[in-house]
Amino acid sequence: MPTVFNQNDGKGIPFTLKSLEKNLFSFENPQHDFPKKIQYKILNSNELYVSVLGEKDKGFSYKLMKQLD
Repeated sequence: MPTVFNQNDGKGIPFTLKSLEKNLFSFENPQHDFPKKIQYKILNSNELYVSVLGEKDKGFSYKLMKQLD
């Protein structure tokens, strides 16, 4: 459950796994203001693509890359 600093009295916001496809995990909470959906897509063993979405699936995305030694 994600938490947001100085919001929601420090309590986590529940998101439920709604769909699981090959490499895409979609968690949703339609009652939350923003985000309503958080998606994680495994691109490869070193990269993860994250989408943070609100109404009409508008929001932002970013890619996480594993730091290799």
